[in-house]
Amino acid sequence: MRSDDVEEITIHCGGLALLASEPLPLRRRPLTSIDAKFSIPFIVSVALAHHKVLLGDFLPKNLGDPAVLSLADRVRVRHDPRLDDGAGFRGAGMVKAVLEVKTRDGNTRTARVEYAHGGPDDPMSVDERRAKFEDCAAYSAVPIPAADIRRIIELVSTLEQQEDLRELFQLLNGRR
Repeated sequence: MRSDDVEEITIHCGGLALLASEPLPLRRRPLTSIDAKFSIPFIVSVALAHHKVLLGDFLPKNLGDPAVLSLADRVRVRHDPRLDDGAGFRGAGMVKAVLEVKTRDGNTRTARVEYAHGGPDDPMSVDERRAKFEDCAAYSAVPIPAADIRRIIELVSTLEQQEDLRELFQLLNGRR
């Protein structure tokens, strides 16, 4: 689905998620990276516009991405008490939501999320974890050479078989 095909995005969520959705005008157009990271309308719009969410999406220069902001302007957030967790807050990965995307041709696509992807109840695949680490490593304060990134991934992938973790910690600290 292309961004231009989207007429309206409605996010049905519990009360906790409203904290990252209000005030809606600010959440649609966050002014800082930290505001963007805690903005459900912005993050959903990034995901729909780019089909993924990366660290670079939260850089100040990308907060004004026209495709993302155009989608964010079409986001509506509705509280649904049935999505509130009666046990209280159990972590960000436990927030339930229903996403409805209404397209310009009149169709509606719906997805229900019980747990955030990447948490223990919906873990990432090995390839997803590798891609996330590579994305994060690209923003390291101390640049990590590509060969070291590959070696870190190899060591972590076989962590249980490692008798000595000094090499891993040296690589993570930018020392060989």
